[in-house]
Amino acid sequence: MHARDEFALIAEACAAADQPQMTAILIREGVTLAEARERLDIVSAVNALLAFGHDCPKLTTEFRETALSGRMTVQQVRVAVLDAMADIDAETVVDNKRPTSSGEPCGPAPMKRDAAERSDKKPGSKSCTKLDETTGR
Repeated sequence: MHARDEFALIAEACAAADQPQMTAILIREGVTLAEARERLDIVSAVNALLAFGHDCPKLTTEFRETALSGRMTVQQVRVAVLDAMADIDAETVVDNKRPTSSGEPCGPAPMKRDAAERSDKKPGSKSCTKLDETTGR
């Protein structure tokens, strides 16, 4: 295969991986098509991890640049992203007693039963009698 053909295939691989900016870098470094595809797979995996943690403030621009520079493995990026997200989850306080914007407490509303309904539930009434296990009544 001629060098031009290989360069063209590397450029096509970069375009297919949505990484056209890597074309010149890979060609300049003289990597083979197989090596280029391997590096593009790594960049795609890192981008997916960074997209997964895009709202995480602990993943700084500096971290993102380092992750995409190739100085970190996919596993290192995965661990860092998941650790940063776990730290945020650990810091999150869930308070289900806090009132909503309308002033009502969160959660189910207390049940209000009237006196007539409660009187039906007295021991000995039909609603409180034990079911016969043989007939189910």
